[in-house]
Amino acid sequence: MKFFARSLTFKLVGYFSTLSLLTVSAVGAIALLESRKTLKRSIYEQLETTTNLQKQTIESWFKNQQEHYIALSQNSQLKLFMGTLLEETATAEEREKAQQGLFLLLQQETMTTPSIRELMILDEEQGTVLFSTKPQNIGARYGDESFFQDGRRESTVQYPRQEDGDFIFSQPIKGSFQEFIGVLVVRLQSSDLAETVLQIHEPEASRFNYIVTTDGYLLSDHVPLLAASQNEQNAKIQEAIAGESGQAVYENLLGETVFGLYRWLPEYKLALFVELERDNALKPLQALVWKVIVFGGVVICFAIGGSVLIARFITKPILAIKDTAIEVSQGNLELKAPKFTEDEVGVLADAFNQMTEEFELLYGEFNDQVTQLEMAEISAQHSFYELQKEKKKVDEVKSQLEHANDEISKLNDRLKTENIGLAAELQETNDRLNQFLEAIPVGILVFDGGGNLVYFNRKAQRLLVGTENEEVAIAEISNYALRSTETHVACKPELRLGQRALRFKQSNTYDDVEVYRNQQIIPIEAWETPILNDYGTVRYAIVAFQDITERRQAEQEKQEYTHKLWQLNQANERFVPRQFLQLLDKHTIVDVRLGDNVQKEMTVLFADIRGFTGLSEKMSPEDNFKFINAFLSRMNPAISRHAGFIDKYIGDAIMALFSRPAHADDALQAAIAMLRTLDDYNKTRQRPDRRPIRIGLGLNSGLMRCGTVGGEQHMESTVISDAVNLASRLERLTKIYRTSLLISHHTFLRLENHDHYHIRLIDNVTVTGKSIAVSVYEVFDADPPAIAATKKANRVTFEQAFVLYRLKQFIKAQKLFQQCLNHCPEDYVSQLYVERCQQNMMNKLMKKSLPTEPYLDGGKL
Repeated sequence: MKFFARSLTFKLVGYFSTLSLLTVSAVGAIALLESRKTLKRSIYEQLETTTNLQKQTIESWFKNQQEHYIALSQNSQLKLFMGTLLEETATAEEREKAQQGLFLLLQQETMTTPSIRELMILDEEQGTVLFSTKPQNIGARYGDESFFQDGRRESTVQYPRQEDGDFIFSQPIKGSFQEFIGVLVVRLQSSDLAETVLQIHEPEASRFNYIVTTDGYLLSDHVPLLAASQNEQNAKIQEAIAGESGQAVYENLLGETVFGLYRWLPEYKLALFVELERDNALKPLQALVWKVIVFGGVVICFAIGGSVLIARFITKPILAIKDTAIEVSQGNLELKAPKFTEDEVGVLADAFNQMTEEFELLYGEFNDQVTQLEMAEISAQHSFYELQKEKKKVDEVKSQLEHANDEISKLNDRLKTENIGLAAELQETNDRLNQFLEAIPVGILVFDGGGNLVYFNRKAQRLLVGTENEEVAIAEISNYALRSTETHVACKPELRLGQRALRFKQSNTYDDVEVYRNQQIIPIEAWETPILNDYGTVRYAIVAFQDITERRQAEQEKQEYTHKLWQLNQANERFVPRQFLQLLDKHTIVDVRLGDNVQKEMTVLFADIRGFTGLSEKMSPEDNFKFINAFLSRMNPAISRHAGFIDKYIGDAIMALFSRPAHADDALQAAIAMLRTLDDYNKTRQRPDRRPIRIGLGLNSGLMRCGTVGGEQHMESTVISDAVNLASRLERLTKIYRTSLLISHHTFLRLENHDHYHIRLIDNVTVTGKSIAVSVYEVFDADPPAIAATKKANRVTFEQAFVLYRLKQFIKAQKLFQQCLNHCPEDYVSQLYVERCQQNMMNKLMKKSLPTEPYLDGGKL
């Protein structure tokens, strides 16, 4: 063991062999891990490809089946035979012929598609079987079955259940006029999907392919898998039919460990599984493991043999140098180490030989240095003699320094005499400074660098302790009571007078403190200034402060006066809106002059209470005012929130203006908000003596001139424009149409996005004195939800009817208007047009000219 421990060759062989073993093992392990990852990724990619193929095939299968049965339900012969069966007056012979015709027609389907178990035709009412490829089922009723209920509306498919393994396709049958007359029902064996779709795969890409319905029914062409599904279901099937998709390694229904990919098909509510046995999938990896082990063993053997040769080649010149070094250590300085190579070992041999030569030279030089040390000792004795001479010279210099010290003492005595004179001058200067500080009309405090009070004048004494002529100690002045003017709580130590300058080393001014003494509060304003030395350290802090009681009183009076002016301005805005002043480019009402006016494009809104006269007759004058104010106070916020302002109140009516760039949208949104606010208000009026309030709103947009009219002593704001008159007339039109909100085409064309609102065109009218017709639109966003939804659904039908009415095709128009009215009996506009169509047709039959009706036939407004 000692030999192996000391042998350099053995150590090198061991190191190289260990390194080779670790390298080969690491490379093999990494290769195996990467191969395993690559193989698993390849397996899942194959499963993904198979899954996509299966999904496309399933989609194609369902699509082909449904398209085929849709075409079958539209077969003219089938409709003809079925009509005979449904006709109550048909004879028995005719019914038998119809049965035979259906049998021959549908027999072709069963022959071309053997997987069809049964074809049935059910009537439209109770699901009674009119015809079946299984005659024993004729007359049976399926009215409660979901395939009949769903098949009445659209094409549907019912998936297999545990008790039967059939797909049930349902298809509505419609007559010549698209009326519903029955349901075509097809029972198709589920094995058709398994045999047609699930067999389309490569064995290498997948082993088990199957589909699971939401009821847990399994479709597959693999018989053992079908048998196992009858007994149990694994967790992955539960996850898949719960709507999840994924991939994992798990045990399938047969207990085999597989790579599986499952995907939820939401459009069909099916779960598709594609699986591959893990052992077969990982066989290439097992073969690779054995190849890596064999190849690694061979590489390690070659590495050990190479390590032996390399170690011998490296250690041979090193061992030669070792033997030479042992000889040199024993005194043989003339021996040289052999040189075998030109690499680092050869350099080591050269260096060793050079070291030996230099050691031989140093040995000779050592003898010379011993001789030189002996000569140096003789020289040191001579130097000691010279040092004694120098010591005598130093003693002489010391005597001269003592004489100079006596001269300095005399000079110091003279300076003391002069300092006494300077102290007297300094005292005189201090007296002058005290006189100056006492004459200043503000309080003065001086603090040293440690925050201690060192000086205060009489003004400061009077403000802090209330006396001026009496002598007061500094300690008493320092104990003054200082409070915050906001909280009236004693100030913290760091906020007392002088402390800011000491802490922050900068000047400060503040007036948020007050002195409290003898039940008296004195607000003060203070200025603080630090005095710094050359090193930036605070030597002193000077505080000047004064009583600001009178100034505070003046400021309080100013604030009260300003508040009164603000209240006055607010009161003025109640009569003249601030927005009106902004339109006239005036800052205050004082700047307004008689005749000031401006022209601007705006939207005007008129609102009026329906039946107000009847309401007011039942109330006293005082109750009338309360009622009107309660109504107007709820409408005003809706207008203000949408950047509008009320120009004037006209009894129970409102006139409001909107002037922003998006004024049409602002006005329409405000009108809708007013109607919704009114609905909320009506909910509070549930007593028998309080009937609900209804209002009508009219909106129009255009150029308007705003200004002031009247006389010098009394004037008011007003808006003059044809657009204002049109808005007022639109508001009156709401009574005729029994609608809540009407707008003109001028407002409609200025809306930024019409689709944000529920709007329909209801008439074209001509304003009296004008030649251009005005289109009238109804906005029904604020209608009850059910009515608004029905109007929206009927809007296209209503607009088609309106066009036909304008073209004087009254029969077609009346039919469409009647459809709208049937869907929404509360649609009074449709009812009005139905009556108008009837009147026009009656006039036509009586050969009378068409009269001009004021509001429904392009009349005058």
